[in-house]
Amino acid sequence: MRSYHERAARYYLSLDNDPEHVLEASYHFNEAGMKEESAKVIIDKADDLIAKGFWEMIEDPLHSAIHSFRRKTQPSAIHLVANAHSAIGNLYREKGDCDQALDHATKCLKYFKQIKDISGIFDSYNLIAGIYLCKNDIEKSKEYNEQCLKMAEKHNEDYLKAV
Repeated sequence: MRSYHERAARYYLSLDNDPEHVLEASYHFNEAGMKEESAKVIIDKADDLIAKGFWEMIEDPLHSAIHSFRRKTQPSAIHLVANAHSAIGNLYREKGDCDQALDHATKCLKYFKQIKDISGIFDSYNLIAGIYLCKNDIEKSKEYNEQCLKMAEKHNEDYLKAV
């Protein structure tokens, strides 16, 4: 059965980025006992799934990914947890639940700092700035945007400076 589920997951991934195919692939990876692959599928496609309104369908798998991998110490597992928190932060920001979004964005930042992922740290600061903007806390938003700019200047990244 595991082999069947893995093949089914790979089949659904080979189709297109239709949210239902992504969710089916995640389900089949999970059934095959490949929890990390299942989590990666949801995390990698989270922004598309959120944009297309599949909020309720990805919230539980994202929380499950965090629960499954948060105690692992490998950088790849920590990166998955950070990305899951980032995706949930985006999800709650889109829903208008700024407090929940901020909680997950802060956790996301903590994990990215732990593995020294500059791009992830930058994205986390940017997410937090956006959340504070939604909360109408302009000063806090500005503070995190300035952190983004400092990082971009420190690493001499023109693209990040533009962001």
